[in-house]
Amino acid sequence: MHRSRPDCRRPSRTSVAAATAVALCLLACEPDVASGTWPGLVETAAELATLPSTQIDPSELPGGRTRLRFGATPYLGSAATRRAFAPLTAYLAEHLGVPVDLVVEPSYGDLIDAVVAGRVDIVQISPLSYVLARQRLPDLRLLASSLSFGATTYSSFIVVRNDDPAQSIDDLRGRRFAFVDSRSGSGYLLPYDAFLDRGIDPEVDFSSVRLSGSHAGALADLLEGWVDATAITDGTLNNARRGEVVGADDVRVLFVAGRLPYDALCASPALSDSVAKRVAAAFGALNTRTQVGRRVLANAAGLTGWMRGDDRRYDPIGRIAARVRAHRAGHGLSADFDLPVGATATVPSASVPAQPTAATEATAAAGATAAAQ
Repeated sequence: MHRSRPDCRRPSRTSVAAATAVALCLLACEPDVASGTWPGLVETAAELATLPSTQIDPSELPGGRTRLRFGATPYLGSAATRRAFAPLTAYLAEHLGVPVDLVVEPSYGDLIDAVVAGRVDIVQISPLSYVLARQRLPDLRLLASSLSFGATTYSSFIVVRNDDPAQSIDDLRGRRFAFVDSRSGSGYLLPYDAFLDRGIDPEVDFSSVRLSGSHAGALADLLEGWVDATAITDGTLNNARRGEVVGADDVRVLFVAGRLPYDALCASPALSDSVAKRVAAAFGALNTRTQVGRRVLANAAGLTGWMRGDDRRYDPIGRIAARVRAHRAGHGLSADFDLPVGATATVPSASVPAQPTAATEATAAAGATAAAQ
């Protein structure tokens, strides 16, 4: 029987109108779609002229260290993410004049912990993970937001195989569902919230719930028959189709759960203003309008540039997260987004394969060009 859930009323018309006004203000300046640039951040590069040098002296780094540490969200799994961001890491080292180490944690949650503990100096972090990290580390400094193919936002898709009988997300009751990671905005937060809007309780209304760990993994779980439906980004699906992943053309979008701003580029509060400004300028100077940018970002999870960061773009995510927390707390569950990756909430049905098969290399490769989630 469907359990009653906590009162999760939507914002009033007044608050929606205010949010719309903010959104219109933020979108008043459109990016150059062809180049993948956003004029607002390019100004940061001009600010370098006021600095003594474009290079960072190791003595300017905190804690007596001589290297910068750059963290990236493991959308594609650790190995594929490391390959995707290696050229960007090398570019940063050359541009900033100090060695830069790429840090790819095993999960979204591990990356948040690394940010809060000061184990990374710069981080490209997913929208929900940024909100959660900022709640624990209020001084985390937002430098920029990333762009993908010139776009400032991306979609969360709930997808099924073409031959699935489901015609709406209401038809997913009693079925097997896969989220990506409980700290993923597009792979968990927005679809979870969409289910609540339709009166579907993800805690009790599915026969099993799986956390796949990455968007590529979630798509693989669907294609391999582990689950009946999953949530992934639009970029994951589009690039899987372009990459000719076997079965990707047999997947269809059942529901669009919403849109999110792209990843937040942040600096540790331990970095000085001068160093953070140089880091922001290094990213601001890089976009797919230039030959260097096209080379560096060729396989960087669909990145095409960065725009100046604005926390107002991420504030709605915090409000949705509060709603999901309240719902889970109403079931006596942890309000933290700390569900273990790879966990299955209940025993799968008999139609699940007896043994898992590894995610195909083709799926992982397609995920490596997907938009950042």
